[in-house]
Order: sequence, then structure tokens, then C-alpha cells
Amino acid sequence: MTKADKFIKTYYSGISEESHVREIVHELQNLVSDTDLQQLEIDYEYHCKIKDLMADCDDSAWF
Repeated sequence: MTKADKFIKTYYSGISEESHVREIVHELQNLVSDTDLQQLEIDYEYHCKIKDLMADCDDSAWF
């Protein structure tokens, strides 16, 4: 269902604007939460890679 279809369905179904706004806000909060979690996961993976590279350098040091 496209955004336009969803809007038309909501508009003509008699749902109040207030409940529609609450639904949109809830969907946006979920998207922001998912995005934050994805960024945290990316940061953690980057940190682990750097840590592994540093450990490899220490292991291969000849001094």
C-alpha cells in the first residue's frame, strides 16, 4: 500500500487526525530507534576491527 493510499484510507475512514498523528509519530520513533541501533552496531563492529588490527600489530612486532 502506498503512502497516498494509506492517507486516503485514513482520511475517509473517519479516524481522527489526532490518532493518525499519534500513529505517524509512533512509526517515526520506531524508525529512529532502528537507525540508532544500526549505527551502534556499525560503531561496535568498527571498534572490534580496530582492536583486532592493533592486537595483530602487537603480535607481529619484533621488538
